[in-house]
Amino acid sequence: MAQAYLLYDGTCRVCTLFKDAVVAADLHHRITSLRLEDPQTARRYAPRLGDLYPRMFHLDVGGRLYSGPRAIPRLLELLPLGGPTVAIGRRIPGSTRLTEVLYRLAASLRPAGCRCGLEELQREARA
Repeated sequence: MAQAYLLYDGTCRVCTLFKDAVVAADLHHRITSLRLEDPQTARRYAPRLGDLYPRMFHLDVGGRLYSGPRAIPRLLELLPLGGPTVAIGRRIPGSTRLTEVLYRLAASLRPAGCRCGLEELQREARA
């Protein structure tokens, strides 16, 4: 049974490639991927995420939601070798900022019209 749900934009090639990489690395089948466009996913998560729902990928771990770059460490913890990677990464000064920069880089690679992430990250950067 899944320990977490990865919500992703199934219309975005970059998001789908990311999801495929997570599925391939998830040797213990702890993560179930859900398309944001799926009506059941929308009914379950859109009210809880509000405006963020279509803009980023999200991770639901035991009912607690993490979005965008904040989801990366939680996601890695669920993958083989991810836990030790996160433990080491948390000891490195600036690792949270590095995660945000890498997420922004990935967001910049998304095709035009992709709804996930870049606008929200740009808004956060201006705030």
